[in-house]
Amino acid sequence: MTRTIGAIAIAATLLSGCQTAVSPHARLGMNFEGHGMDGMVEFKPGETYEPPRMLDLSAVKPMDDFTAKIVAQRVIYVGESHDRLDHHLNQLEIIRRAYAANKNLAIGMEFFQQPFQFALDDYIAGKIDEKDFLRKSEYYLRWRIDYRNYRPILNFARENKIPVLALDISEEVRKKIARGETDTLTDAEKAQIPAEIDRTNTDYREMLSQVFAMHPDSADFDRFVEVQLTRDEGMAQTAAAWMQANPNGKFVVLSGGGHLIYRYGIPSRVKRRTGVDGVIVLNDSIKEYDENIADYLLMPNPVRLPKEPRIGVMLDTSTPGQLRVTGFADESPAKKAGIETGDRLLSIDGQAIGSMADLKIALLDKNPGDKLPVRVNRKGWFGSEKELGLEVTLY
Repeated sequence: MTRTIGAIAIAATLLSGCQTAVSPHARLGMNFEGHGMDGMVEFKPGETYEPPRMLDLSAVKPMDDFTAKIVAQRVIYVGESHDRLDHHLNQLEIIRRAYAANKNLAIGMEFFQQPFQFALDDYIAGKIDEKDFLRKSEYYLRWRIDYRNYRPILNFARENKIPVLALDISEEVRKKIARGETDTLTDAEKAQIPAEIDRTNTDYREMLSQVFAMHPDSADFDRFVEVQLTRDEGMAQTAAAWMQANPNGKFVVLSGGGHLIYRYGIPSRVKRRTGVDGVIVLNDSIKEYDENIADYLLMPNPVRLPKEPRIGVMLDTSTPGQLRVTGFADESPAKKAGIETGDRLLSIDGQAIGSMADLKIALLDKNPGDKLPVRVNRKGWFGSEKELGLEVTLY
């Protein structure tokens, strides 16, 4: 394995140790979406302290020692914290190895929503370029994690014509479920909701209660659970449908670790549909280990993306097709270049700007320090307008 990835796998045969009275879900240090959480519990005077569990570090092995077992599985689940580049590089490493073992491979990604499958299909087939793909998938509106994290995986899939499936239900469906407005679902939205949703796992519900406590804007726990259930069932249904249509194929699921831990989310629901257990590989973002949480843990060498370049403006996006400057960040290079509040962005480096996606795409391959031509429209006296060309140094 290359030093760039630098992952070490820990087999899930962890020492059993003493069982603590604290729910394991309160101790995971990972929330349902793959971001960190505190995981601490109060310890009051007079309470009995349970001895900690232990890992036998002599069992730590290079990832190569486990690869054959992992890629032999029909379905491989690889969890992540969404903003960790090292996690995504590990996912790509597993995908490379799985593809080498079986060219009949597909990748399922939580980060794209089912109604936008057409954009993934066209991009993987080479029918559209990356810029069109990002616009048509509405990536920057619906996911918002720096796209550069996922770019190497999508590039590999495109180069090798590996199908990529949009796993998640749409944001519109989630919001309607959360608001109790399922009676307003369109026929297309209803089609995203699986006919069968298993609500019997009380441990899954308990785990979600820990996450719910971290979302003060979520007013109704039952609806919160229903959204997550529908998401997990929807993602599982999409994965299972491909597996059933490709009985000799291999499927890799990429998602936040919270959708995978203890097999509560996606894995158990794929198994219910296909009978296939699969293997769960988590990138190490948890604070306490449990032999049931997954099959393997990866210990990545932390790496990060270069700083995302910016022009330092605040923008009004309320008018379709327009971005108008409403303010500036500290030390804004746009302000230093002469851009003013009220200016409408027209183009950056020759690329037309009419949305936040256009802005993100224009800066995707740029670096802090790059000097870019920027054109703006500025209002003048008595309704007049003028177009100005300026040069902005990114920071």
